[in-house]
Amino acid sequence: MNKLKYGMSVFNRDYFMYIDHKGFLYLEETEPKNFTSCIKDVRFFQFFYKNLTKNKTGRHNDYRFVSKCWGEFNFVKTQSTPIIYNDIQFIENSWKIIAQNGYSEAFEANLLFIKDNLLYYKVSLNDLEFGILSTDLAIKLGENINEYNTFKWENNIYQL
Repeated sequence: MNKLKYGMSVFNRDYFMYIDHKGFLYLEETEPKNFTSCIKDVRFFQFFYKNLTKNKTGRHNDYRFVSKCWGEFNFVKTQSTPIIYNDIQFIENSWKIIAQNGYSEAFEANLLFIKDNLLYYKVSLNDLEFGILSTDLAIKLGENINEYNTFKWENNIYQL
């Protein structure tokens, strides 16, 4: 069965995207899905993620997220969540948590939480709710988490 991955109407074009567990973005029909075939354009990422929300269009309901770009709709499937944080850095006198796609925001330790043995961070972007920490970042921050699920950050203790 040949599934149509591109649709067009008088008013818009629909594209179908996929975000993997590392935060790489692909057109859904791209095979194989690896670093060489993912979308890498920084300006596209900035625009795409700025407009990314939960899919409330009533169309393509098997795609949980959508990014509206002018007359185009980028419907998005994910393995877990569209925001995958992979780094934390001290920039301009404050900590920033940084996603694979370049999206970043101020890091607030009280916004970390554990669900299903994975480390998540509450997102302030549109209505996305939360992002997941990459394995590498979770290990890095995990050095500050004890067996009681408390997180020590800058001399403060937070319950996860």
